[in-house]
Amino acid sequence: MRELLLRQLWIEDPTEASARRCRLLLGYPVAVLVGGYYGYVASARLGEPLLPALATGAAIVAMILYLAGHFETLTRALAGPERDERLGPFIEYAWDIAAGGAIGQLGVLVVGGEALLGLGLGAALGGAYSFLAGQVLCGRLAETMIGLIFGVKYGGRRTLTDHSYPAALAARGDYEAAIAVYEQYCRDHPDDLEPYLSITRILRDDLQRHEEALACLRRALATARLDEKVEVALTRQIVELCTTKLGNPALAASDLARLAARRRGTPSGEWARSELAEVKRLIAARDA
Repeated sequence: MRELLLRQLWIEDPTEASARRCRLLLGYPVAVLVGGYYGYVASARLGEPLLPALATGAAIVAMILYLAGHFETLTRALAGPERDERLGPFIEYAWDIAAGGAIGQLGVLVVGGEALLGLGLGAALGGAYSFLAGQVLCGRLAETMIGLIFGVKYGGRRTLTDHSYPAALAARGDYEAAIAVYEQYCRDHPDDLEPYLSITRILRDDLQRHEEALACLRRALATARLDEKVEVALTRQIVELCTTKLGNPALAASDLARLAARRRGTPSGEWARSELAEVKRLIAARDA
């Protein structure tokens, strides 16, 4: 029961977590100042001690900002990786605008003024904060500018070097979401082998979708940057998959023929030629 109560409701991409914390780090000082001002006004109006009022005001406004950040994360997790790629910035804007509107309404209650004016002003400031912190200082625009200045190619919010997010999705059984994230890695960095292998493992071992796993291995052979040893290892996986999982070694014939032709005159090429001969023998015995 304790583990169920303390279980994390969503798994956040480390890159997204860093961006969210960056935004909160920039927003908290402003939130504390605004909340402190609300506390000061409330203390003067109600005749309450100043320090508790300052602390309470700062804590309330900071909590609004904190909750907005976590509700944004939860919303993006519920949207799923594919929709998050398209809708992520809009979700950020929506929750920041909502937080700004709530802070504006709180100001109307404490300081006074028109409710609609407080709501509109707070929402506008929330949107401005979302753009400045979320896009310029901690988000895509900042990373794009860094890329232009230092010559580093920017390839999206999720970085190829950190596979902990899709691995965590797979570990909790959310295989389709994990595959979607790995597929995005493949599109952004087609030369990298690791995401292809991760997709293959999920399809073969967890989902038992062996034909799709075979197709993924072939994509890796055709797309990723491979040395001879890795190319042979992938071809061995194809042969094993076709033989043990699909029950049809003939499916690996074209892959073996391709490797034998590419590595002609090498031990790898000889191995492929020998395996191809064995596959042809099995095909002939089956058709006899």
